[in-house]
Amino acid sequence: MNKVKLSVITVCYNEKEIERTCRSIAGQKCQNFEWIVIDGGSTDGTLEILQRYKGRIDKLVSEPDKGVFDAMNKGIKLAHGEWLNFMNGGDLFANDEVVGEFLRREANADGAGVIYADFYVVYDDGQRRLRTFDGQPLDKRFFYGDCIGHQASFIRRELFDKYGLYNDAHRIVSDWEKWIEFAENGVAFRYEDFTAADFYYNGISSKMTPKHAAERGEVIAAHFSKDEIAACEAAKYCRRTAKLFGVLPLWTFKRKTNGTRIDILLFGVLPFYKITQKHGKAKHYLFGILPWLCVKEKV
Repeated sequence: MNKVKLSVITVCYNEKEIERTCRSIAGQKCQNFEWIVIDGGSTDGTLEILQRYKGRIDKLVSEPDKGVFDAMNKGIKLAHGEWLNFMNGGDLFANDEVVGEFLRREANADGAGVIYADFYVVYDDGQRRLRTFDGQPLDKRFFYGDCIGHQASFIRRELFDKYGLYNDAHRIVSDWEKWIEFAENGVAFRYEDFTAADFYYNGISSKMTPKHAAERGEVIAAHFSKDEIAACEAAKYCRRTAKLFGVLPLWTFKRKTNGTRIDILLFGVLPFYKITQKHGKAKHYLFGILPWLCVKEKV
């Protein structure tokens, strides 16, 4: 097969929402891409749905695997595209113009190894939250406590030849680990201002289980020095303090840089008010512990 510009890779296993993913990919107005599907040997009817799209799927593999990243690695090995997008089972492109939009913009990639865009996070209750990056620089420090979506990113195929495939020993955080590896090796991330995907927040990385936390700890220990960890932790908050006569702290305002938490401390140390934002909801606490208000955020 001649080299193509883009390979869309879908991995799935007993995915009850595989139909919406297939409709999204097959419904792109620009069909100038290769579509590879790696199924883990589904037994619930997923394969029957995939067969309806066999006229559009370029490669379909169905066999047992060692998890999502093992399946993604199989897709990489089969891909001919210069760029790769991982639109895994259950997720979808934000609209039918995404592939065409990417192909128009990648012509001006200027040496970028990763092109990334905004995406919607969709929660189980139907709430949608737009995750937008607005061109902020992505470096190793950014990825210490944050991430971009592989559904809304396009990665040069050659990077996997140069830096290796996903680490399938990490079954939950390997995509995050790969972003860190790219960043620490100087790969250029280029932001494009469009919305590329709907990411359904119900996968294995959506809950901080002990296994999830352990994998994150292993990745941080492997890629960040103690000094880097200290600097990243310090950078998590922006902090402002009002001082009486320029000396006595009256109150301190602390906000996580990703916007998920705000703390107000009296005299710089006593918790007075806290706001946490998660899954499209903002929860307010008096004295940092007494919940009194919950506000749903709609985008």
